Amino acid sequence: EATASAERAFLAALDGGCQVPLGAAATLDGNALHLDACVCSVDGATCLRAQFNGDAAKAIDLGQRAADALLAQGAAELIAGPR
Repeated sequence: EATASAERAFLAALDGGCQVPLGAAATLDGNALHLDACVCSVDGATCLRAQFNGDAAKAIDLGQRAADALLAQGAAELIAGPR
């Protein structure tokens, strides 16, 4: 449940769907949650990545933190695609 919650929180924060080049993968080790997340340009030339570790009880917060970090790196422009 914690891994899915972190991944879904990340996707929701970025309005991710099947047409947006982004992803997240969470793993659980006891109560420790690790989240790898990325947002890429449609052509794959640019890929922004973030990794976060935290308490499994705060999985949604971890997903949101990863989304915020990638937005700070310019993920919104990549998600919007070419203009």
